[in-house]
Amino acid sequence: MPARSKPMLRGHGSLESQGFRVARFWNNEVLEGVEGVLTRILEAATPSP
Repeated sequence: MPARSKPMLRGHGSLESQGFRVARFWNNEVLEGVEGVLTRILEAATPSP
């Protein structure tokens, strides 16, 4: 995985500091496996018991 750019990391931290959770996906993950991406989003959004 290539290093993230500094502006991207700043944006990520800014969103997290406002209480948002950030999920990142590669383009090919979405294009080739949207079901898997949706499953991961659902898992991240579902509270643990």
